[in-house]
Amino acid sequence: EFTDCKCIKFEHIQFYKFFDEEVTALELKEILDVEEKEKKKTGYERVGKRKFYYAINSLKEVDNQFDMWLLHKNGVDKFAKAIKKRFFTSFDISPYNRFFLIECDKNTSMSELKTIVIRISEKYSKLSQRAKPKFCPYFCFLGIEECQLIELKKSLANDSVLFSDGYDFKGADFNPSSIVKEPSKDHLTKLRIIGSIDLLNDVYALSQSTIEIYQFYKNQPLYNNDSYYHVKIPFENITDIAQMI
Repeated sequence: EFTDCKCIKFEHIQFYKFFDEEVTALELKEILDVEEKEKKKTGYERVGKRKFYYAINSLKEVDNQFDMWLLHKNGVDKFAKAIKKRFFTSFDISPYNRFFLIECDKNTSMSELKTIVIRISEKYSKLSQRAKPKFCPYFCFLGIEECQLIELKKSLANDSVLFSDGYDFKGADFNPSSIVKEPSKDHLTKLRIIGSIDLLNDVYALSQSTIEIYQFYKNQPLYNNDSYYHVKIPFENITDIAQMI
């Protein structure tokens, strides 16, 4: 337990441990176990799903503040290592619909963003001939400018990275049924790009599998959705994300 961070209110939250040393898997397990117990104290065992989400909302806000504090306190390397151990080390990749939301701005390098997108795609896709079902991740870039998104798509296409963006032809409206199609041997889609957060709900509605959302943000989360598993992770530079995945 620590209370030397003024940006976090700890009146009711006492389950975090300060990482003086390199984070180990055992330390992370200890934190998660205690966190789960604290969540149950909010009424998890006594109330329905909707009320449960509301009850632990304050816990999630502390999660976000704590992660930001930890990033600045211990530096990118230790923070990235802790995030990777906590969320991105599983070798058994289930066929979930994973949505990676990445905050961008006018200074974001599209070449670096492409590298991260391809890396995530390679890790969270199963596209082999024997894979059933075949699946690949979704991406949504929060704050990206239209010209940047076009540049990114052109670069992916030039590298023969097959992607879907939900637009079947020039001038077409967004078609969620198109973007959720399972990759096939004749059309081996490696990733999906959703052009706006306003379109996310249309895609969720057609999901046939478990939904997981991973949001990478700079100062504060730009998107909230408590209906699904939703992880919010701060970063300083776009290249930090590569260390976390």
